[in-house]
Amino acid sequence: MILAAALSGCASVDGLSPDEAIAEYTGRIRRNPNNALVHNNRGIAYKDKGDYDRAIADFTEALRLDPDYAVACINRGVAYHDKRDMDKARADLEKALQLDPAHSSARELLEALRSEG
Repeated sequence: MILAAALSGCASVDGLSPDEAIAEYTGRIRRNPNNALVHNNRGIAYKDKGDYDRAIADFTEALRLDPDYAVACINRGVAYHDKRDMDKARADLEKALQLDPAHSSARELLEALRSEG
């Protein structure tokens, strides 16, 4: 349950619905395509809509732009979990812990994933 709810509602950082957030972040990406944070945030909005493939693509782009971005790695892991791709979910959460060993959310999510199966 922890993984399933991990990112729920995070897209509305500015009080926007997921569709509004996607439109806003898409505009920001057009203006500054090299901003890893904006790709990550749009990925959260896509994840909130249940569009896991687009979410994963945005988290992957955020990681391409900033390979040490542990939060994007966690977010991609959660999206993989929601797609039921547990191997990729586990790999991303483990990588996030390598990037930031003190990140408690990554540790908690990885433990929850392990307890699921």
